Amino acid sequence: MLKRFFSLLLALLLATACAQAETADALYLLVTRDAEGVETPVGSAVLYKDQSTLLTSMWTMAQLTDELYAVGADGAYIAVDATGEDKEVVSLALASPSAAQPLQPGSAGTTLYALGHNAAQQPVEGEALHLVTMPYDYDATAMLFTAPDSLLPGSALVDGEGKLFGITLGGYGEGVNRYVAMPMAETGLGEQTVSWLTGFTVEAETGYLHVDWSDCDHTCDKGNCVTGVFYADTQNPYYSYFMEEETSTTIPVAPGRSYQVWVQHAHGDMAKNVQRPAEAAVLATTPAAEAFDRYDYKDSSIYLAAVPITEAEDYINKHIPPMEHVTAETLGDVKAAIYMQVVSSYAVEEPHYSDLYLVLTTPEGYAIGYAAEFVFEPSLQERDEWNVEIYSMLDDYLAYNDTGVFAPGEYTLCYYLDGALANQLSWVLE
Repeated sequence: MLKRFFSLLLALLLATACAQAETADALYLLVTRDAEGVETPVGSAVLYKDQSTLLTSMWTMAQLTDELYAVGADGAYIAVDATGEDKEVVSLALASPSAAQPLQPGSAGTTLYALGHNAAQQPVEGEALHLVTMPYDYDATAMLFTAPDSLLPGSALVDGEGKLFGITLGGYGEGVNRYVAMPMAETGLGEQTVSWLTGFTVEAETGYLHVDWSDCDHTCDKGNCVTGVFYADTQNPYYSYFMEEETSTTIPVAPGRSYQVWVQHAHGDMAKNVQRPAEAAVLATTPAAEAFDRYDYKDSSIYLAAVPITEAEDYINKHIPPMEHVTAETLGDVKAAIYMQVVSSYAVEEPHYSDLYLVLTTPEGYAIGYAAEFVFEPSLQERDEWNVEIYSMLDDYLAYNDTGVFAPGEYTLCYYLDGALANQLSWVLE
């Protein structure tokens, strides 16, 4: 799948002293105590939504064996139940309620602040600098930032109104005091900032879904409004998404497949890991593809090829010999770049551009897609040798199936031009 990068929208003013004080009261130091009473700081946590819920990084819980306590601004120790977990962000329960004001989710402003503790158990507060976004795992977006001092995991990022924007997961391997944080929109814990549109339309044609939400009522009195489009093949174990600035879009998909589509209204960034409600989905089925019959197009050769991944750029649209053995081992070799290699001919007098869409169908019935572009070039029309990488599709298949390995059975790789079937090849894995 294409890994999406999302811009961080910054639009609020600096925090007031009052807001900063409330935020500081909501911040806790997490420590463990062993049987001899020796304390070890493991992270920071922030009071969230009610008087008994703390949020922190999963790394504060790594190999936790001793009793866990939260130390508040007043120095009081409160026992913590560390059983609840929400992926990278862990939800903890205080044994007794806190008197502090819990934080609510906010949206990013012109300035974000990092609030937490260092390894010496001292509070750290300062502006989060050099903010950039980065892909995290296969379906999330995280942030990188620089803090004024070293931070324990679980430190909070707050916006200019003292509202919670993200939780620091831990340090980043490159740079001084560089950290990775998970925005609240990614945790599924800030769902009150997300709504799912209903009443939008999805028109299916061969190879495409046309989605239109221009008639939907998605007025909002909050800033930083964004629209996210989510779609999923009903037989696939994963979903795809992208942000859209317009009120309609066209999605390239596999012909002859059924899809669910959702349109999300959010703030600052899409919430990509929240539950997608069934009642907000629109189901559409694309017609089966007909054969591509333009420009007298035909292939004289189509096969799988491989080169060392360090040399992949040198072989773009160059000749690569066929793979000698197509096996689970050769297809899963992380040091190899796998290509679909094609030799085509056609008849054109001037360049023409077509949507190129690859679909890998697996033994389980999954359909993994990859979108690109094909150029009909007059100077190459008698013999156009070209290729397109498929190793990202193979990586996606291994990442999202239940086993993480190639299933035995037949695999079919089709490629479509403007929604019409141009050619295909198949192989069988034992």
